[in-house]
Amino acid sequence: MILAGDVGGTKILLGLFREQRGRLRAVREATFPSRDATSLVDPIRAFLDDADERPDGCVLGVAAPVVGGRGAQVNLPWSVDARRIASAARIDRVTLINDVEAAAW
Repeated sequence: MILAGDVGGTKILLGLFREQRGRLRAVREATFPSRDATSLVDPIRAFLDDADERPDGCVLGVAAPVVGGRGAQVNLPWSVDARRIASAARIDRVTLINDVEAAAW
C-alpha cells in the first residue's frame, strides 16, 4: 500500500494505492484545505485513521524546493519534513519531491 499526495497552497490531495497486476489501483482518496492544517501531519493522520491498513511507503509532491527531505511551503506558514511525517504517521519510508517533478513523473 502506498500513500501519495499533492501538497499545494490551497489543497492537500491524498490517496492510498495498491499494486495489482503490475499497476497501481486507487483504494481511497480525500482532499483537505491546506489553510485549515497547522502542519501536514494532521491531514495525513486524519486520512489514515479511516484506513483499513497502514501504507508501506509514502511519496508527496510539495509546492516547495525539497532539500534533505525538507521543504518550506511557499504559500503556507508551515514546512514539510519527511522524517517528522514518517514518525507521526508510522510510515517506514516517506519521500518528498517538488510538485513540478511529481507532475513530470
